Amino acid sequence: MVSRFILIALGLVVFFVNAYASIGTQEISFLSKSSRRTLVAEIYYPTSCKTKKKKIPHGIWMRENYYKGQSCVNNKKKYPLVLFSHGFQGDRFGNSWIAESLVAKGYIVVMIDHTFNTSYEHSDLFIYTSMWQRPLDISELLTDLLQHPQWGKVINKDKIAVVGFSLGGTTALWLGGIKADKDKFKQALDEKYSRWSDWPEYAAEKARAVDWSKAEHSYKDDRIKVVISIAPDLGEAFAAEGLKEMSVPTLIIVGDKDKITPKKKNAEFFSKSINRSELLVIEGAEHFTFMNKCSAIGFKITPHLGASDYKKEGAHTLVIDRCCDFLQKNLK
Repeated sequence: MVSRFILIALGLVVFFVNAYASIGTQEISFLSKSSRRTLVAEIYYPTSCKTKKKKIPHGIWMRENYYKGQSCVNNKKKYPLVLFSHGFQGDRFGNSWIAESLVAKGYIVVMIDHTFNTSYEHSDLFIYTSMWQRPLDISELLTDLLQHPQWGKVINKDKIAVVGFSLGGTTALWLGGIKADKDKFKQALDEKYSRWSDWPEYAAEKARAVDWSKAEHSYKDDRIKVVISIAPDLGEAFAAEGLKEMSVPTLIIVGDKDKITPKKKNAEFFSKSINRSELLVIEGAEHFTFMNKCSAIGFKITPHLGASDYKKEGAHTLVIDRCCDFLQKNLK
């Protein structure tokens, strides 16, 4: 196992303003063949179309000012691709700072909404009975992108990475080849959904009928060459033996003040058993430090998401610098 532990203090970071290149976005949707759900994704890409560089509010978040549409993508160039999986009840917008930063470095970034596990469309029943649908969502998204009449032409299919945050971080590891332990997985979800027996009978019946062996399946996607997992969750659902099969270069990032996905039983646990893994621990960073800065309305209605905003610029800079180095080294 090749594993490095890196501890970086936010207080040592020199803050600066990133000169982002112009960013284009386009929304796409497709039907999941495995679950019959409609999946929506946001494509972020480098564009020559000029938009005024400024931060603008987008619901509860602050985001860059994007060019909308696809007319300004360079069709004569192929770009490395980064797929992104959001966290539990997240969405394709909450970590857009990652997309903005990577696009400036020449990547196409595609962020998916995991239908029925988003901030605006959530089903406890769906998550309890089919958590493993998340990596399948990403694989189906990748297939759709590579077959897309426009986007398929500009993606370098030999340079594909996946990044995920929180439960999305676990999703990314799944795509890299880790396997869950069915008994541990059931126990972990039973603890998170301890009240499922109080659900309506139709839902409780589905919960009782879950085929937990699906948790032990491999969801590895061989097209993905690099995995980056930020503040991964559900470490208790995996056994060390199921992590050792993963051989994809993997970077795991976590804050040492993370109380939602504590590093000892999650990031550190995964890193110790995954081959070719590196661990970056950011001192002072909390769980939501790795999300966008909040807008004014975000501070009012979701103050917990903005509580660590004063730490975000420094942490984001550290994360992007490390991610870019890792991607450049391993996407060959």
